[in-house]
Amino acid sequence: MQLCSIYRKAYGMFISSGILFDHTSEARGEDNLTQMVAVWAAKMMLGNYEDLNVGNLNARRDWSYAKDFVNAMWLMLQQDKPDDFVIGTGEQHTVRELIEKAAETAGAEISWTGSGKEEKGLCTKAKQFLGFILIRLWLDQ
Repeated sequence: MQLCSIYRKAYGMFISSGILFDHTSEARGEDNLTQMVAVWAAKMMLGNYEDLNVGNLNARRDWSYAKDFVNAMWLMLQQDKPDDFVIGTGEQHTVRELIEKAAETAGAEISWTGSGKEEKGLCTKAKQFLGFILIRLWLDQ
């Protein structure tokens, strides 16, 4: 964003930029959470009931539809004056809410078992190839 602002001011260029929160569409692969849930719900609508295994059900995200974001980008370019924008819904929803809404849409009831997985970043490759090492753990601050 800062680079866009610099070019706008220095060269008078019409440059708008956006910070895009999570957005998804049908184009995502089935390994993506929202697609995984959508495929699961579609199978349930067809009577194919199967378990859906996910990680942290309490993780919260500001999810949006990618086509809405494309429209927002187009609208950014229609403004009289270029600017920087944050694009999202302004709301957070849990993974559990996403799954419950999908099940409701599919007309199916769900039951919850298990307690979810602990999430942590697997940074082995970054350590190996980039020499990435944490300077300070945020808990130590």
